[in-house]
Amino acid sequence: MQSLVAGTGVQADTPPTLGLPFPFPCFPGQFRYCLSKRGKPAIEVGAHRFCFNGRAASGKVWWRCSRNPRCRAAVHTFGLRVVQMNSAHTCGVRATPLRPMF
Repeated sequence: MQSLVAGTGVQADTPPTLGLPFPFPCFPGQFRYCLSKRGKPAIEVGAHRFCFNGRAASGKVWWRCSRNPRCRAAVHTFGLRVVQMNSAHTCGVRATPLRPMF
């Protein structure tokens, strides 16, 4: 069921790209979705854990460092892809094992 958006020539079921180059050179196999100790969604990138921080109408999701709210480290995801990462942690981070989400 592919239909065109009126007057644009774009297929309606084409997912938005946010102007990001896909496939984005991201972190294959180095991140995983999981749950925090309290059952909240989290993402683990290497040894660092990030908690949910918000969602845009376009579907982009922001994650912040779970260790300290003032830490500048952040991850942005779009769908199941990590599309942007600021790995400049301003806190002392230690790896903690998490249980898998699925």
